[in-house]
Amino acid sequence: MLCVLLIAITSCERRELEDVLINTAKIPVSFDWSQTGINPDNDENGDLYRGSIWLYCVDGTPFNGNSYKEYIINYPILDTIEVPVGKYKVLAINNAISDYSDNVVFKGTENWESFEYSVKWSNKSNNSYMSEPDFLAIWLLDEFEVTAEMVLESSKGLNTIKSAASLQKMVGIQVVPIIYTCTVTAHVAHLRSAKSATGVFSGFASSVVLSSGEKKSEYDGYIFSFDRHKFYDPTSKDGYMQCSFVTLGKSQESSHNNELSILFTLNETLDGSMLFPTPPNPPFRFDVSSQMGTDANRLNIEIEFGKIELPDINAEGGFEPDIDDWGDEDIIDIPINKM
Repeated sequence: MLCVLLIAITSCERRELEDVLINTAKIPVSFDWSQTGINPDNDENGDLYRGSIWLYCVDGTPFNGNSYKEYIINYPILDTIEVPVGKYKVLAINNAISDYSDNVVFKGTENWESFEYSVKWSNKSNNSYMSEPDFLAIWLLDEFEVTAEMVLESSKGLNTIKSAASLQKMVGIQVVPIIYTCTVTAHVAHLRSAKSATGVFSGFASSVVLSSGEKKSEYDGYIFSFDRHKFYDPTSKDGYMQCSFVTLGKSQESSHNNELSILFTLNETLDGSMLFPTPPNPPFRFDVSSQMGTDANRLNIEIEFGKIELPDINAEGGFEPDIDDWGDEDIIDIPINKM
């Protein structure tokens, strides 16, 4: 009778362990968005639809024969995901990759080490211009293990999950932005002579490997239109123009200088052209590498007064000093110095 009882107990213990090994642990997940400037309850810019957690198993293929899986977190503050027993590397980002615009593409998502965020490009004349990236914030964890004990802990209920230290590694995930907001300000003599202005900024990264932070550049530059301007006073012909855009930051390739090129469209034809400098003269060009800081994910580039002077034409016309929607004309192709 004792032998039969021992066999029964041993059999029950083995079945319980087998059940644990084929089941999953309920892992609580919560995001801390404080470093992003995003309010998940009131995201006015639409940068946060939801969140996603990517798990990469380093010792097996627990996801229907695959070693990795994307978990969608539909309410991006607190959720629970079910994870099989195993050792993992973890990547968290704002949104699911399917939520991102056509301006960007994710590459190498089958491996934690190769997961890459890249902007797309467009050809214009002989140049390849990169698109503006979507907002992206990330969090990385290179070691996370789900054990059989964690499966048992999580099976006991939510209160146990909250108190079990082994289940807490993905609570309070602090995602950090990897994009930069670049603001370009150019002071211009006789700005009132201009109808619009186009700029090209070269030397920015076009892709970044998320696990290592490695940045590469495959394209000639980012092209943009100055969309804000202001004169120094209501009667002045001189003023400044601005544009802000999002980038992946400076390329790490040493051959890529940060050069800013600017080409104007004038209010009137000058020497047979409305473009200035008049072709075949090159556009205004400035090496701004020394202004490329890395502080607080913001870049502020400024061209001082006296470096750009337009011809003094149409003195009686031009724009009013406080108009902000300047620069809505079609973007002009600008020849770029090849690096």
